[in-house]
Amino acid sequence: MKIKISIILLVLLLLSGCGTGKKSISHSLLSLDEFNNRFIFPERLGQLKKVDITNYEKDHPGGGYSVIYESSNTRLDIFAYDQRIVDIPPDIRSELVVNEFKYSANAVFEMVKRENYKNITSSKGRYVSLHDHDFWIAEFEFTVNGLDRYSILALTVHRQKFFKLRITTLKDKSISYKNIVNELIDEVIWKILKI
Repeated sequence: MKIKISIILLVLLLLSGCGTGKKSISHSLLSLDEFNNRFIFPERLGQLKKVDITNYEKDHPGGGYSVIYESSNTRLDIFAYDQRIVDIPPDIRSELVVNEFKYSANAVFEMVKRENYKNITSSKGRYVSLHDHDFWIAEFEFTVNGLDRYSILALTVHRQKFFKLRITTLKDKSISYKNIVNELIDEVIWKILKI
């Protein structure tokens, strides 16, 4: 009987998040309407058009949502999620946020490797402050189908959610591809994060 009670208590502790390093909460699903009310995503960001919204909450509570913007040469994926953690610290230098950034950067690198892209390089993550918003940023370069690509991963915390950007663009020598990325980050800050 004591063993049964101990097992039940252990299962309850694990389900509540104790011992996982994550803060426990009772997570309520964020509906698409609530998501759209909390985060306003314009139809266009720069030259990119909004093409898709994906709800991960339904099948993976805490997985949040993603919004995709595209043009002929550039794609922007925006993710807002909480991993079922309440009280995500706004200080992106906190251990929780740094670990989420490292995990995300590694996931991008592994995905690029899995896709058999060529000439893969990545930068170490760095902390930057842009327009009063702090971000962790990692850069990636790779070749796919003979075309050189530049990709950046940026992570911050906004409205108690991890807010992650992944921008991938053609690495074209005739244009300043890094300026395209910087302008998109500015658009996201001014049109989404400042609201």
